[in-house]
Amino acid sequence: MKKKLEKIENINIPAVEEKLVKAAVSLLIKHPFFGQMVPHLKRTRAEDWCDTAATDGRNFFYNPAFIHALSTQETVFLYAHEVLHNCFEHHIRRGNREPKLWNVAADFAINLILSDNNIGKQIPGTLLDQQFRDLSAEQIYDKIKEELDKNNTFAGMTLDEMVEKLLDEHLSGGKDDDEKDGKGKGKRPNMEGMTEEEKQKLRDEIKSQLMAAAQNCAGNIPKGMGRIIEGLSSPKMNWREILRNQIQSTIRSDYSFLTPSKKGMSTPFKLPGMKRDETLDICVGIDASGSINEDDLKAFLSEIYGIMSQYSDYQIHVWSYDTVVYNPEVFRADEGRDISTYEVKGGGGTDFNASYEYMKDNSIDAKLYINFTDLYPGNGFGDPTYCDTIFVVRGNNKDTAPFGLTIRMD
Repeated sequence: MKKKLEKIENINIPAVEEKLVKAAVSLLIKHPFFGQMVPHLKRTRAEDWCDTAATDGRNFFYNPAFIHALSTQETVFLYAHEVLHNCFEHHIRRGNREPKLWNVAADFAINLILSDNNIGKQIPGTLLDQQFRDLSAEQIYDKIKEELDKNNTFAGMTLDEMVEKLLDEHLSGGKDDDEKDGKGKGKRPNMEGMTEEEKQKLRDEIKSQLMAAAQNCAGNIPKGMGRIIEGLSSPKMNWREILRNQIQSTIRSDYSFLTPSKKGMSTPFKLPGMKRDETLDICVGIDASGSINEDDLKAFLSEIYGIMSQYSDYQIHVWSYDTVVYNPEVFRADEGRDISTYEVKGGGGTDFNASYEYMKDNSIDAKLYINFTDLYPGNGFGDPTYCDTIFVVRGNNKDTAPFGLTIRMD
């Protein structure tokens, strides 16, 4: 997409980075399926070779001048656009198809899904055609190619004119005639140089991310994404692996995307909290209300032990609760205490707010709060703005918490 851009030296880079953060947070809050894929993408400046944006499955490459020219909601659209390229593996499944036409077909497939789901604000001039609804990039490619072979145009545009409307730069496995090798901040990734083993590893990473997002957004899969979710051929990902990945995503991300920073509460928008350190430092609440039985409690303690066993350095705040918090303790790796010694107390009603109030009253600046529960709150789900939250649910309740991530043990 050709757009007159400011010179890099005239761009306020911190403002650009802030816009990207706000777009990522907006995507997570309003469209969590897509938003949960964002923390897996490393934001990487690439103005030396990229005029707009691009992705290789692991990076969100961007030209700061292009982001500067977009509104925040247009940036949301762009972020989701790159996420969808990864979901559909467009950069590694072109095969022997003509690169420029494949890139056009991929954008047609993606932009219609974004439009149907009201993702951000569509960037003017992007490729969009209603006739391609529910079609894959391969099917769209064939339709456009057939028309181009007959008339040299499609929908009144030549192939080159459609290429001019591409929203981003595509790393689809072939070198386009106008490809540029950058210097200074890295070169354009060469997907063609990937081995089949490397491609499969990338496919597996994307598949795992999709499966986790699908499970966490059960019953709320975006339009146009049902087929790709149903088509995942691997067995359902083990919930423990999902939990482990989410913990790792939280403690390793440059930003925490599930919750805003408490320092930014007074501003018109909410910013995510910055990265802290690699030590596992989390809070765990054990639902000990009357609906929880002894087997549930044993299962909860067993899983807490499992979390501890994965880290050589940890500090875990543990408490049980019903309508109030009981017996708060801190377990540290250097002390070597066994979680099986923890005494669970409770037995009354259920109030998820009790845990958040306890953290606030005791100035616990939680990086992550994991709530082991059967997900039957008696007085709301708690404070969605205080910290990242994962609800680990045991039992037959198929509901999903209105914020954070919901993972089912069963």
